[in-house]
Amino acid sequence: MAREFDNTNTIAIYKSDKGDNPNRPDWGGVVNCEGKEYKIALWIREAKNNTKTLKVGDKFLSGQIQPKEEPKNQPQAQTMDDLKDDIPF
Repeated sequence: MAREFDNTNTIAIYKSDKGDNPNRPDWGGVVNCEGKEYKIALWIREAKNNTKTLKVGDKFLSGQIQPKEEPKNQPQAQTMDDLKDDIPF
């Protein structure tokens, strides 16, 4: 019997397939924060300036977080009962 797993406050990251588009993220994934899901995109960057924590040439990850889109509801087909009021006779 499969055990239920609580995905709350978890993260999953995977290496992305960039295909022929070099602008696509190097890594992607999903974050669940307090029950809300977010998509994440991460790029490998190289430091161009010295900072407190990085030297020129050091590699680091930068990224974006976006709310995961909910599936769009399809409009429901009208039934005969819905159409009764539209019939003029």
